[in-house]
Amino acid sequence: MRCPLLVLHGAPDQVFLLENAQRLYAATASTDRQMIVWDDGEHCIYNHAHEKNTLVADWFAARLGVAPS
Repeated sequence: MRCPLLVLHGAPDQVFLLENAQRLYAATASTDRQMIVWDDGEHCIYNHAHEKNTLVADWFAARLGVAPS
């Protein structure tokens, strides 16, 4: 995969293990990639929803050339 990649993960997530997220990130050929891990993040990072959603919105806005609000 060569497209931009943003991987968000909660370290204690037992549904999709951190090791799997790290493997996906490492296997990506993209030069535009970022991985953010919350040490206390639940599955889907529900306990950091506002921070996660803001981060994702800003990430997409930057790639689409839109100024963040």
